Amino acid sequence: MWGRIVGLLLGLAFARLPGAILGFIVGWWFDKALKRDFNGAGFGKHWHRLDEAGRETLYFHTSFAVMGHLAKAKGRVREEDIAAASALMDRLHLSGEKRRAAQEAFREGKSAGYPLEAAVQALREALGGQRDLIQLFMEIQVALALADGQLQAEERRVLERVRKCLGLPERMLDSLIRMAKAGQAFTQAPEQSRYAQLNQAYELLGLSPDADMQAVRRAYKKAMAEHHPDKLMAKGLPPEMMELAKERTQAIQAAYQQIKAQKG
Repeated sequence: MWGRIVGLLLGLAFARLPGAILGFIVGWWFDKALKRDFNGAGFGKHWHRLDEAGRETLYFHTSFAVMGHLAKAKGRVREEDIAAASALMDRLHLSGEKRRAAQEAFREGKSAGYPLEAAVQALREALGGQRDLIQLFMEIQVALALADGQLQAEERRVLERVRKCLGLPERMLDSLIRMAKAGQAFTQAPEQSRYAQLNQAYELLGLSPDADMQAVRRAYKKAMAEHHPDKLMAKGLPPEMMELAKERTQAIQAAYQQIKAQKG
């Protein structure tokens, strides 16, 4: 109980309502983990093993809140940003209470004083080293930032802050941006030349066009292992966000098949 009270008060003092909400959530985790520790299970172990519902709720909320913060990074939230967020909610088939929760999180993220680092760090702690889920979270933010076809300097700075809080390698952000751009072109522009689409298929798998088939297979298996929907759901991906993992695996499979056909 004391964890919730202290977390709420500290959050309110430093970041008003958004901070109070985050502080209450973190305090709730603390109380829950501490209670388990008294039963002999060990505090550190359970801090990183929150119950499944708690991880899923935090992942969902933080995803849309950071999207809102990204949208606000350029100074004001444009109609294109709202449309991109709404389109994502449509793709995830969000309606009713779930859609309202996503919209509220988005508004929270674009509000002044949103504690970006604290929120992302809390998510990282909750996931407890689940690298695949952490990477997918980063991919979601990169994709939204690129929804209008370009990445502004302000958006790039926010993505860099998120990357640092998640503990991802510095080079990974550039790699994810290149792969996201290639993935968008590969799946959304079927009228482009076969040569251009083939190059994007390689880029989507994180490869150069001169990669041999052995390297292609390794990259394909690695990408599929990282994005397999069932695996991610077992690790705590919210069911509402499963569509993103499915779309990603479909694009990976399509890219692999195109390269395989080209190499014969």
